[in-house]
Amino acid sequence: MSSTQIPPISAPPSTKEVTGFLKNRLWQQRKWIFASLFFALITVGIQVLQNTLAKSFFDKGVLPHDGKKLISICIALVIYFLFEGLVTYFHRYLLRVGAESMVKDMRKEVFDRFLVLSQSQFSKFTSGKAVNHIVSDIQVISQGLHIIADVVQSPLTIIGMLGYLLYLNWKLTLVCFVAIPLIAVTGKALGKSARRNQMRIQRTLEKISNHVIESIRGLRTAHAFNQTPRLQSEFSENLDESYQHYLKLARIEEVVAPLTKWVTSWVGAFIIGFGGFLVIQDAPLVEAGDPRAFTAGALIAFLMAAGRIQQPLRQLNQVNIRFQQVLASAERIFGVLQEKLDPVSASQENFLMSLSSAEPSSRKEHSTHSPSLSLEFEDVSFRYPARDGENFYETSHALRQISLSLEPGMKIALVGRSGSGKSTLSLLALRFLDPTEGQIRLGGKDSKQWDLGEYRNHFAHVSQDVYLFNRSVKENLLFANPNATNEEIHSALKKAEILDFIESLPKKLDTQIGELAGTLSGGEKQRLAIARAFLKNAPFLILDEATSQLDAHSEEGVQQALKELMKGRSAIVIAHRLTTVREVDRVLVMEHGRIIEEGRPSDLLAKQESSFASLWKKQVEGQH
Repeated sequence: MSSTQIPPISAPPSTKEVTGFLKNRLWQQRKWIFASLFFALITVGIQVLQNTLAKSFFDKGVLPHDGKKLISICIALVIYFLFEGLVTYFHRYLLRVGAESMVKDMRKEVFDRFLVLSQSQFSKFTSGKAVNHIVSDIQVISQGLHIIADVVQSPLTIIGMLGYLLYLNWKLTLVCFVAIPLIAVTGKALGKSARRNQMRIQRTLEKISNHVIESIRGLRTAHAFNQTPRLQSEFSENLDESYQHYLKLARIEEVVAPLTKWVTSWVGAFIIGFGGFLVIQDAPLVEAGDPRAFTAGALIAFLMAAGRIQQPLRQLNQVNIRFQQVLASAERIFGVLQEKLDPVSASQENFLMSLSSAEPSSRKEHSTHSPSLSLEFEDVSFRYPARDGENFYETSHALRQISLSLEPGMKIALVGRSGSGKSTLSLLALRFLDPTEGQIRLGGKDSKQWDLGEYRNHFAHVSQDVYLFNRSVKENLLFANPNATNEEIHSALKKAEILDFIESLPKKLDTQIGELAGTLSGGEKQRLAIARAFLKNAPFLILDEATSQLDAHSEEGVQQALKELMKGRSAIVIAHRLTTVREVDRVLVMEHGRIIEEGRPSDLLAKQESSFASLWKKQVEGQH
């Protein structure tokens, strides 16, 4: 049977695909965009009216020395600017609402995608890369989408002003058409360079994020080996690389405005020179009252309208550069969202969606479970995917043709050297991974056919690597059973031999445990994890070195509590301390991913040549 665990390698998305991805997301916000477009059209109309007002000001207000006309024009000017300000506000604000709504939805979708990825698929990412996608990449898109207002209004302004210029004087207007392609060509070239640099910036930020996460998590190790100078030096190198890329991008962004102004200054100079000549030429017609004459007011209005074209042209160039930056980040986000989910990830996504779409009152986050089901492994093999740069390949088998049956109420122990496959088997049982080959059945039903939430509700899990969230003690315990009462929580803590410690904390159950549970010792974290298992009260227990962090006194108490908890329940106990597995029903000795020996503990110990007996002598009897 072919492997299903190696993450598929997708080809980089094309610019067309990424642009289509952004267009689809914007179309979802069309009600805001169309509302904004309506106000943009009004804004352009007001700007044309303002130019007409300026022409009237110079032709009828100042030159004829008509005081009343002058006052009315000034009042109209104030009203026009007030109205323009209001309309522009609604135009830009409504677009921002749409853009921010789109960014919010996108950020949630990317976060949800990472929530459901299986361990195999998440191996394609580092923590820094995941954080950078959710925070930095989408922040670039958010900032870039603020330019949508310019994308909408700038072309409308250019079209409106060009129409007005043609109305005033078609000869002068032809000059303006010369500048547009020159600026467009320049902007296109700068935009490509901006996109390349933005991709480099995002990759560098990825390295920085990953370095920060790793440094914080490994700070104790770095101090122990005096390696903080190395971490400092590597961080500085990453910052310097990022700094250089930002400078390149800054040079591209900042050259747009002066370059556009320089090109348009030639056009402006020609308009003033040639326009002034036309005014002088038509002076006799003005005195004769000919309406076709090109007046000084018309030249002023022409210059104002042409000036209004310069700004949107400059904005469109900046828009192009910013849009290329958005495309660079959108390409990375699109790559995450288009990745085909493996079966475990797809099941986890379906589970998340079913809970998200259900009414809060109808959610079954901690549904009932049947204690009378068996768990079976049939010829199960598994390979972990490994990563070499951007390429993935299959490693050697972590498990090979494992077959076992865990009947209701049965307890089995998995023993063997580190790396023999014990923890991998437990991850497969929990369906954190799917077998490369073979089948796992719960109650005779293939694990893949179960609703994932319902399937996992049958299991309580305590691993040797305990993770506690930076929340209160109570919130961490409620992860096991959101509906648990305080009495049930206290009972679970008591059985885990940690109730007295929790009661001694300043806020008891409401005490915050800090990031990475830094306020707790290893043994305290282990016992809180055991309390979670008690609180879940599931029919299957998977204990992966569940007492590895406890001292001898605490271990004895917790072992008694675990013994009581396991009554009538099925359990898989993974242990290096062989003294903890004497009372299980069956011991499975593993080596190189295979079960090399199995039987009752007493029977295996009675066989002097058995692997279990050999391990027992080395570990237990060898201590005396």
